[in-house]
Amino acid sequence: MKKDAPLPLPAEVLQQYGRTMLAVQVLERMLAMLVVTVTRRKSKRTVLDGGLEEALDRVAKRMEHAFHKASATELAKLLPQDFDESLLGAILELLPVRNRLAHLYLAQQLLNRGTDDPVVELRGMQERFEAVAGRINTVQREAASSFPPIEVPTELREAVRKKALPLFFGNASDEG
Repeated sequence: MKKDAPLPLPAEVLQQYGRTMLAVQVLERMLAMLVVTVTRRKSKRTVLDGGLEEALDRVAKRMEHAFHKASATELAKLLPQDFDESLLGAILELLPVRNRLAHLYLAQQLLNRGTDDPVVELRGMQERFEAVAGRINTVQREAASSFPPIEVPTELREAVRKKALPLFFGNASDEG
């Protein structure tokens, strides 16, 4: 696009679309963290059974799948059967909205098949995603707070920082 060429959609629409998609991404990350938290094994093994490297590899594989490979639909299906029905319903209700935003929304606007006021529509979607993400965060924190306290050795903290945190946040060099 040339520097002075007009935008195909008004800047306000594109800006609000970006804010809305950020809210979608936050919800997806919160859902991934919730799944990792509530689906952890409750065995009698300790974190370090099999060695530190193996323990971190097991956690890293679960995190990589949840944060980078699984769809939001798959993550919702991984939640336990006794999961809060109201929250699960709110999550499932947003999945088609998320898919429309990701795959169709801007094209619909360009083809004049969208709403008359896309900024208002997008703002409403953003608020819905933020509200559900907040609820997911609350449930995830409550679940995590029920874990027994453990004394974490310095080498384990450092290994988690180096290996697990990049799985949560992604690598700056990742293209996809």
